[in-house]
Amino acid sequence: MSAGRAARAALAALAALAALASGSLLAGCAAARTYTLPAQGAPPEMGDLDIQAQASTDGRPTSGWDLSVSLGFDWRGQERTRIDLGRALVSVDGGAWDACRPPPDVDKDALLLVLEPGAHTTTTLRCADIPRPHERLSLRIHASGTGAPGGVAELHFAGVDGTSAEQGGD
Repeated sequence: MSAGRAARAALAALAALAALASGSLLAGCAAARTYTLPAQGAPPEMGDLDIQAQASTDGRPTSGWDLSVSLGFDWRGQERTRIDLGRALVSVDGGAWDACRPPPDVDKDALLLVLEPGAHTTTTLRCADIPRPHERLSLRIHASGTGAPGGVAELHFAGVDGTSAEQGGD
């Protein structure tokens, strides 16, 4: 066999091995599934602060679940209010309340919202590595100056059981 032919055969063998390895690696990375979690109950009462929320989870069988909550806040009060999403707590299936752990790429300063009278704002709170919410998920949000006793709002969502995944893939 000539040197050129041997080199082409070696390159073809390497390409075949690379394709086989990448296929094996991809087979080991299960596709993410996104589930929308329907809100349960009435919107939370928090004095002069109206809260709208939509939640979804992304689940990967090999690396856990992440929560994403799109939040809208309408402030009807006369003074400024402060919403501290950095203190948010998550409870899955009625379990203990755990701190929401945002992914490392989240700007921690953006988790503190200060609203002037008449303000409306939207944001997304992301919590990494939560347990799989089979039946329900609850989120506690802390705010001050809203006129609500305790300064805590609870938002409740259905779990993923009985909910179909909306999309797969990475």
